[in-house]
Amino acid sequence: MLDQSKIKLESTVSFDLYPAHQLQAKVTNAKVLGIFTAATAQSLGFDAPALHVNVYPTLPPGTPNKFDQYLYIYVKLANGEKTFYGLPWIKETTFKEEVIRTIAIYIDAISPDQQNLAVQALSAIGLTVAKVEVL
Repeated sequence: MLDQSKIKLESTVSFDLYPAHQLQAKVTNAKVLGIFTAATAQSLGFDAPALHVNVYPTLPPGTPNKFDQYLYIYVKLANGEKTFYGLPWIKETTFKEEVIRTIAIYIDAISPDQQNLAVQALSAIGLTVAKVEVL
């Protein structure tokens, strides 16, 4: 189970989930908003008991079989959606803090078609092109 001491509030993280068929398989560039008990997560509208029942069979041996015996990470996903994940649902070896920054790339002698292909290639690997400027 993921150790809560590895989680920093306000950090950006990525990780894989055990219950991939119930939830998404991979969470990428999510901002950590908090770590909560099941009771607190429920008070914020999360149905911890129902989701626990569905995901428990996919979790590793030794995972507590009661939804209120572990903590939940509250994250804001890259698409803006906010959600909870039980710490045992996260594959510990895949959990990593991401270093997110904005960069500028300057390309000499590029045609409009090449420019469109470059933007498409960056988008295809999950990057958001915030601005394209012809100098």
